[in-house]
Amino acid sequence: MSLYQKEIIFVFAGEYKYSSDLSMSITTGSCVSLLLVLNKGIVASHCFNDRDAYMLTKEMIQKYKIDTIKAMIIGGGCQYGGLEKSIQLGIDIIKAFLESHNIPLVHVDTGGKSGRIIEIYPEDNKITIRKIEDKSKYNLVIKEHI
Repeated sequence: MSLYQKEIIFVFAGEYKYSSDLSMSITTGSCVSLLLVLNKGIVASHCFNDRDAYMLTKEMIQKYKIDTIKAMIIGGGCQYGGLEKSIQLGIDIIKAFLESHNIPLVHVDTGGKSGRIIEIYPEDNKITIRKIEDKSKYNLVIKEHI
C-alpha cells in the first residue's frame, strides 16, 4: 500500500513511535534511525544526536525488549564536514545497547553523504529505503529478517 493511500505516522527527530498496521515515514540527514522489528509491529526512532541515540535507544529497549526479534540501523549520512565523529558515536551507542541486550542487528545502512527516506509498511511486510542524493532505492522484506 502506498503512503499516499492511508494514514501515516511521521517519526520526527528526538522521538520514536510504534505501529503494527499504519505506515510510518522517517526522513534522515545526519540523523540515525533505529528500527526494532517486534513479534507484532515495528518501533522506529529518529535520533538527532548521540544524546538522542542514548536516551531513545535505552527507552525503546526497556519498553520493547521482550518482543524484539531483530534490529536495523539506517541513516547517518554526513552532508556537512565535521560531523562524522558525532554521527559514528551515535551509531556506536545504539550498537552497544543492542549487543548488551542480545538483540541481533540484521541490517545496517549508514554513512555516506546522503540522507535517507525510510518508509515502513508493516501491513505489507516491507520497508523501502531511498537515498536522497542519488535517488537509489531498495526494499527490505521484514519477515526475511525474522
